[in-house]
Amino acid sequence: HDAGDAVLIELARRMLGSVEPGSLVARLGGDEFALLIPGVGCRDDLLAAVSALLSGASGDFDYGDCAIDGQLSVGATLATPPADRVRVMKE
Repeated sequence: HDAGDAVLIELARRMLGSVEPGSLVARLGGDEFALLIPGVGCRDDLLAAVSALLSGASGDFDYGDCAIDGQLSVGATLATPPADRVRVMKE
């Protein structure tokens, strides 16, 4: 458990260093995190943010004399303002 906790702490540190100031990095539980990154308004911005996250979080995690090779998988979506989600139905 100690090694797992150390990896999660280091991963969170790396993720925080990979996103813009004002972003939120939250551990949901286990090995799952959620990120809210303000200012990502289009697909290209989203892809750039994910690329920066993957680059920043890559590499071995050191624990004592061991190097732990972890892999990160990412699911991402854009949030749209409420007005963009509302459809008015006319009779």
